Amino acid sequence: MGDSKPDCGAVAEVLAGADGVLLNRRALRECLGGWPDERLDIAIRELWALGAPLVIGPEGVGLRQFDSLDREWLESRVDVELLVTRVCTSTNELARRWCGSLPVLCLGEAQTLGRGRHGRLWKQSYGSGLALSLAVRSRPEDRGPVALALAVALVQMLRTLGYGDVGLKWPNDFYSRGAKLGGLLVLAESGVESRLIVGLGLNVHHAPHVSGRKTIALADLMSGSRRNPLVVRCLEALLSGLELYRSRGFNAFIGAWQAQDVLQGKEVVIETGQRSRISGIACGVDGGGALKIQSSGGMRRVLSGEVTLGAWTGG
Repeated sequence: MGDSKPDCGAVAEVLAGADGVLLNRRALRECLGGWPDERLDIAIRELWALGAPLVIGPEGVGLRQFDSLDREWLESRVDVELLVTRVCTSTNELARRWCGSLPVLCLGEAQTLGRGRHGRLWKQSYGSGLALSLAVRSRPEDRGPVALALAVALVQMLRTLGYGDVGLKWPNDFYSRGAKLGGLLVLAESGVESRLIVGLGLNVHHAPHVSGRKTIALADLMSGSRRNPLVVRCLEALLSGLELYRSRGFNAFIGAWQAQDVLQGKEVVIETGQRSRISGIACGVDGGGALKIQSSGGMRRVLSGEVTLGAWTGG
């Protein structure tokens, strides 16, 4: 993954701490420990390329006011360890490297090298959405389709906030109006202290352009989206969803999954690897989280694969 705090992230931290005041080159260099001009210029260009709301003028460089992640506000409202960074390679990597107490919630204004399912790049431009990872101590009962359960918990939360068009696309993507809104990835880390890492990417203010796939943001569904309150609600949904899963298993979530399943009754094609393909009608999920497909050869259980559906070219 590389360093979790690129040079442009260090510059962003300094500018955020200036609270809207423009800093000239000399002041910036001093705050950054005497960086050479070339390194500073490269970092500012990288920050600009990430979509940071920079103000660049004769007096210096600054950050415009926007819906930024507010560490102090969040710390007063969450009961977990909190790590907020401006730019990181991956919030999952931050969670993996965390050496303090658990649980810990890691947030990034921008994420440059995050990874989703099958190693796909999971990038977020500056301030456009939520890139967060929650790390908790893992338990034996965390096995099985915990990612599907937590995806249900998050969609239910979004619907209570008024985003009624949000649904689930197996195994753990969030969709609305035929476009991808976000996704969830759960990793199990073993070692001295085994941990479960839940990585969430959610388009809030802007949806990224992805070749061959429609994307959408919460702001396209309803105005007034604010990221800090949304962080709190996401954390509550993940923690309560995990508690329910640990006590009752995936059976407690199947009914809600079926009600929010955007594939239900649709004709789908699943690429299962090694040039293997299954096609048929999606019939929901079973107690193990497998996708049920009514194919020409009968009912099939699909445990992993890439699903495509009609107009959703690229899945």
